[in-house]
Amino acid sequence: MSGRRPAASGTDAPATAGPDKALERYIGAVIRQARQRQSLTMADVGGLAGLSTGMVSKIENGQTSPSLSTLKALAGALNVPISVFFQDFEVRRD
Repeated sequence: MSGRRPAASGTDAPATAGPDKALERYIGAVIRQARQRQSLTMADVGGLAGLSTGMVSKIENGQTSPSLSTLKALAGALNVPISVFFQDFEVRRD
């Protein structure tokens, strides 16, 4: 026994994930907006990007941090530049 607690599943995460998940939530919102503008379902985007519908859902809801290769695949599926996922995100540095 290592004494470590098991990681919580995405559904057990607190409603306020805190600033450490701000980028994930922002990227998810940008992906959802782009998908909805094109009248695509999560299944459509997943199929085009080679991801499961569940993974697209987790990304859109900020429950996971997508890799750069996943973001590249999503950008291709949504026909947007990868930079769109970051263009208006600002990190506060106090």
